[in-house]
Amino acid sequence: MWGRMPIASAALGVVLSGPCIQAAHAGPALVIDSETELVLFAEEPDRPWYPASLTKLMTAYLTFEAVKSGKLMWQSDAVVSVHAHAQPPVKADLRVGQKIQIAVAARAMIVRSANDIAMVLAEAVAGSEAAFVDQMNVTARRLKMTRTHFTNPSGLPDPEQISSARDLALLARAILLDFPEQAALFAAHDVQIGRVNFSTVNGLLVTVGGADGMKTGFTCAAGYNVVATVTRDGHKLIAVVLGAPSRHARSIRATSLLEVAFRGSLVGMWVHAPRLASLALAPAEPVSPVDLSKTVRSPVCGNREPMPRRRVAVADKGREIPVPAAGLTKTLPVTARIKNVTARPSLVTPTLPVSGFSGYSP
Repeated sequence: MWGRMPIASAALGVVLSGPCIQAAHAGPALVIDSETELVLFAEEPDRPWYPASLTKLMTAYLTFEAVKSGKLMWQSDAVVSVHAHAQPPVKADLRVGQKIQIAVAARAMIVRSANDIAMVLAEAVAGSEAAFVDQMNVTARRLKMTRTHFTNPSGLPDPEQISSARDLALLARAILLDFPEQAALFAAHDVQIGRVNFSTVNGLLVTVGGADGMKTGFTCAAGYNVVATVTRDGHKLIAVVLGAPSRHARSIRATSLLEVAFRGSLVGMWVHAPRLASLALAPAEPVSPVDLSKTVRSPVCGNREPMPRRRVAVADKGREIPVPAAGLTKTLPVTARIKNVTARPSLVTPTLPVSGFSGYSP
């Protein structure tokens, strides 16, 4: 209905296997080269979906824009309002009237995915949530995000707040192009707020070689979403994965798509890839996003997430490569985490079908 464009081929010499890739449903996904906009993988890129905390990428974009224009300064303080304090978790739990530096707030919003901080930034930029949401939607139209509508700056559940894999890739690319000086913010592993140190929930920053951003998102209705960037050999790829049933499935799918895309560059598959602008836009249909509340694996939604497998079988020489358990980002020292992000290869070697991705799901 919304279209699929696989990039895998027999030239890659890989085979789909493993119980982690046999779930019944795979949500929309897209992989593009950030510089050229070459589309390396697309599955239902225009299907409407709840963006969850990926919404905060637009809040970050508008914050960067306000700082660049001189409306805000990184060293300036923003005040936590009653409305910001009232936002539901995930939060940084600041007190009403407490001040937080804009630079710290932006980092906290990305690393902690704090909903109260997103509102603090929205009010600092536009004066009110309503005015900020108007700016979000105006900017979305300017960036040609034709299937996106925002209703709040955090991504908290709202049936009218929708986006698509294509639109989120466009937003991620716009951040990289318009504010390259802020790229390091999305690779941050920690943020210190007062005496509390928060660690990132983006495990791809540790498990994927060259990973340098961007943002995860989760609600029961949306499932587990991620926009991820990885840079290798001068190429930066942007991957969007929406609606994964668990954190582990989200990581596996995003990693697999990125690894195969980079392998495709080695066997000349990128030569025939279309550009995002030329990828046919699916007809707009009056269809609501899928609500995954009854199937997504999370205690919050009433469905416990199983413990992830610690080893993933790979086709490469019949070896098994250990995969860090969930929560590894909280146990490594900060210096070790930052050092290892760019220094070591991906710990997950995906296996994909020689005939393409038609049956692929995490």
